Amino acid sequence: MLRFLLGPVMTKKKTAFDSYVARRMQDPAFASAYAEERAAIDSIDALVRKLDEARLLVGISKADLARQIEARPEVVRRLFTTQDANPTLATVLKLADALGFHLELVRNTATSAPAPKKGFAVPVVTVPRFADRERSTPALGRRRSRPLKAPS
Repeated sequence: MLRFLLGPVMTKKKTAFDSYVARRMQDPAFASAYAEERAAIDSIDALVRKLDEARLLVGISKADLARQIEARPEVVRRLFTTQDANPTLATVLKLADALGFHLELVRNTATSAPAPKKGFAVPVVTVPRFADRERSTPALGRRRSRPLKAPS
């Protein structure tokens, strides 16, 4: 009865690309490379979603956030609404700073990376906030005339 009320269940039609990827996934090298790229994309998506959650937590609109980082409103709107966002690190840092957050580099607990050399400690690296650094506009080679606004 529930199916009748909600209508027919729509399934996504398999495209030629879907068939191509399914065939390529039979190759272990392709499948491994695909999994690595998928993990990277998923990590970027998760970071963008967390930035949007922080925006909502702070209670700032996308347009106001764009003004704070001196970007066009459609740039920030697209970043938070599109499924394939791929922001630059500079944009991520500006957004985090404008929202009152910062990024930290923390070693994964389960990693295939080589262990640090004996006697060396692996520090947690905190990215300094933009407000803590002297700002410049690299493309123009001059200093900003005013600092970015702090979230209200």
